[in-house]
Amino acid sequence: MASGWWLVKEEVGRQKAEVKVEVKKTVRVASVLAVALAIAASTPHAQQNNGAASLDAELRPTEHPRVPADITQLWLAPEPPRGARSAALADLASAVKLEVDESFSKALPILSKPEVQQGMLGNYAVYYRGLAQLRLGRADEARRTFQSLEARAPVGYLAEAALLREAESDEALVDESAAMDVYDRLAKMKTTGPDEVLMRLGRAAKAAGNADKAVEAFSRLAYEYPSSELATQASAELESLPQAAIVPGTDRYTLTIGRAERLFSAKRYALARTVFESLRRAAQDDDRDLVTLRLAECDYYLKRFRNARDGAKPYTEKGARQAEALYFYAGALRDLKVEDEYRRLVRRIVDEYPAASWAEDALNDLASSYIRQNDDTQADAVFREQYEKFPTGRYAERAAWKIGWWAYKNGRYADTIGAFESAAAHFTRSDYRPSWLYWAARSHDALKETALADARYTLVATDYLNSYYGRLATAHLADRGSRVAARRIVVDIQRDGRVPEDGAAPRVPPPPPNEHVVRALLGLALYDQAIDELHYAQKAWGDSPAIQATIGWIEHERGDLRAG
Repeated sequence: MASGWWLVKEEVGRQKAEVKVEVKKTVRVASVLAVALAIAASTPHAQQNNGAASLDAELRPTEHPRVPADITQLWLAPEPPRGARSAALADLASAVKLEVDESFSKALPILSKPEVQQGMLGNYAVYYRGLAQLRLGRADEARRTFQSLEARAPVGYLAEAALLREAESDEALVDESAAMDVYDRLAKMKTTGPDEVLMRLGRAAKAAGNADKAVEAFSRLAYEYPSSELATQASAELESLPQAAIVPGTDRYTLTIGRAERLFSAKRYALARTVFESLRRAAQDDDRDLVTLRLAECDYYLKRFRNARDGAKPYTEKGARQAEALYFYAGALRDLKVEDEYRRLVRRIVDEYPAASWAEDALNDLASSYIRQNDDTQADAVFREQYEKFPTGRYAERAAWKIGWWAYKNGRYADTIGAFESAAAHFTRSDYRPSWLYWAARSHDALKETALADARYTLVATDYLNSYYGRLATAHLADRGSRVAARRIVVDIQRDGRVPEDGAAPRVPPPPPNEHVVRALLGLALYDQAIDELHYAQKAWGDSPAIQATIGWIEHERGDLRAG
């Protein structure tokens, strides 16, 4: 039994010759009939009539929200030009490109024209005028320009960018206190680079002699953004500043535990271990158990299995994290080739903590270990137990595939149907779903249940027409003298999840407040600036399909087809 979805084609390969023959068979299409299937694949086919109506009701084509007739609602791509571009917009576009080429002295006169500073992108003309002044060494003028831009209250990325450039102007004028104040304002806003803002704030505060503010900024960066590339620099800066000791009850102690946990969750195990090690002496009671166990878990992920075994073992018989400790202790024993004890511990986890996620993890790992040993029969038994105990769990989709495919290869078609159709009903967005439905159809064919087979082939072809399995299903139906209905099932879903009355207009999320700025920038092919606006919108107002689609459109226009 091969491991992982990426091996599905390898498993299917042995069936391809059979597929090529069978797609030539001819049978008629019938309407979708109710099918009765139990989740456990071991249920006899004759007993699978309970719950038929509910399962069959879920095995239907996917409902898709109706696409609005106005495609401008789907993204923020520019509308086709209705005439020649205005002279002011042409000047702005050329000036921005001059600044990209660092020709600031040529760009400045263009950006200083009053007409260029008007209109939808007038704020961008002011911004780039200030940037040209700053790069030409006229920092005092630049600061006034950026302050005038802030007074305009721009909507979008320039609200952040103007403050950043004002602070840079302050630093160029060696006014560190003013720069610190501006960065402090930025640190309280939603920005595209909060870690960079905190680093700048910390350095400006340190230069201004405000050690408390510097410690606060560097600490926020190190503790709130531990995965940032700047976090290490912030930690180094903190070493040179006065700080409270890491003692239980202090803010630094609490923040350090939080930082270690974030690093651990981000799978930065080496760095997380270093931070947990710094807490070992200070931690007490429950915190000490947490720190010690996390050190063992870091060792496990760093493949130091003996250290992991020794660190986790004391907590397998006591404490609130006993199931977790047992899981990592068992895993360490497995990798140390202590197989019998490993299996005994997995059984203990499942028996003593049947509802814990660690039990599902342990069963999934045990099944994988049997696969690596080429013991498919034992792996199948474990997958069945896992799927029965955790039918909607983290690994349920994989378990359903393994159960159904092993049953199909061994001619137990009723078991294949039970596993695959129940999974297809419960996991309607799964990547496995086309294969589940197709091989369920093949199993119905093997059991001479032609109507049910046709219903499943039709469903595969309807939902996954242009996929590998969609083409196979279409070939089956075509050779049987049938065809897939041309109309996809499309339902208009409102934002509140209700289906409106027929004829109601589709409801789509509103565009971000800087929508018109983005469209105007894209109309001038100023893609970098538009990307900045879109990233700001994601941070300030939340992501949306329209924003993601627009970013994809930009990458396409740039020629980066893989990213777009």
